[in-house]
Amino acid sequence: MSDREIFSELEQGSAEWLAARAGLITASNAGLLLVNGKRPDGLGAGALTYGYEIAGEILTGRPAPSFSNEHTERGYAREVDLRNEYELLTGNEVEQVGFVRRGRAGYSPDGLVDGGRRVIEIKDRLPKIALQVMTGGDLSKDEVAQAQFGMWMMGAESCDFIVGSQGLPTMIRTLEPDTEMHALFEKRVAALVEFIDGIVSKVKEAA
Repeated sequence: MSDREIFSELEQGSAEWLAARAGLITASNAGLLLVNGKRPDGLGAGALTYGYEIAGEILTGRPAPSFSNEHTERGYAREVDLRNEYELLTGNEVEQVGFVRRGRAGYSPDGLVDGGRRVIEIKDRLPKIALQVMTGGDLSKDEVAQAQFGMWMMGAESCDFIVGSQGLPTMIRTLEPDTEMHALFEKRVAALVEFIDGIVSKVKEAA
């Protein structure tokens, strides 16, 4: 874990933040690493497509275009409110950092507690989705993968996953580290890095 680098001053969503995460395997796509493919390294089609995207960022020096809609914009605006509410409900003081890099992987935490021993993930959802989780439903596979990737990146002991929706109570679900999933992240990140570097090398040799 000694290779972890924390960028405290980066503003998430800024041009500098996009540049910092370009060329890295990030937590928001962690779910792709868990899909088993037929290759010897286990990478699935989604992970390979993601690998081409990252290789493109490395070769062009430009971040891939990001997708945004009214739901994501609302989520960004609500994140501050939900973080403040979390602090009031738990008494935990949240440290905000822009980006964390560990080797060839990156993570943009919604907050750190106790110096990173606990991470938080904040999701503002439509009522119909938030209510499913609030009444005992499971988090989505991608949400769990992102939370586990964050714990793996930080060496954290837990993740408080916060789900909110305007007009509804805020729910906090604590996740513990899944060591088997973390071991798979180690293998699949290494495999995807090898795949990416192979693409970059071939293009540079052909140029």
